[in-house]
Amino acid sequence: LSEDKASHIEKDFVEIGVIVPGKVEPVIEIKRFERFKNEKGVEEFVLNVKNSSSIHLIPKGRVIIKDIYGNEVEQVELKLKARAILPQIEGRMTGEPRKKLIPGEYTANVEVDYGGKERATSKLSFIVK
Repeated sequence: LSEDKASHIEKDFVEIGVIVPGKVEPVIEIKRFERFKNEKGVEEFVLNVKNSSSIHLIPKGRVIIKDIYGNEVEQVELKLKARAILPQIEGRMTGEPRKKLIPGEYTANVEVDYGGKERATSKLSFIVK
C-alpha cells in the first residue's frame, strides 16, 4: 500500500454470539481467606477466589465476625478488586471492619454469593490482643 492509502484504512469489528448447548453452572473456589494489617495499618480481610467456571462472575461477599460466645459482632462487606472475575482466573475481595474489636477470641465466617446453587464459605479463627 502506498503511504497515502495506508492512512485511510478503516477497521470494522463484528460481535459474534455463540449458543453452546447444555447447562453452564457458575463455580467459585475459595483459595485463601485471611486477616492482616494492610499498608495503612488497618485490619483487613482478604479473600482470594478462583472462578472455575466457563463464564465471567461478579461475586458478592461478606464476613460475619462472632465472639467466643457465638454473638455476632459485625458484618464486613467484601469488595471485588476488579469489575468481574474471568473464567479460570483468581480474583481478590477485601473488606475493612468498621469497629475496633476488643481483646478476645473471634471467628470470621465468609460467605460468597456468585450465582451458584450454594454460597461458597470458609471460616477463620483469630485472637485480638
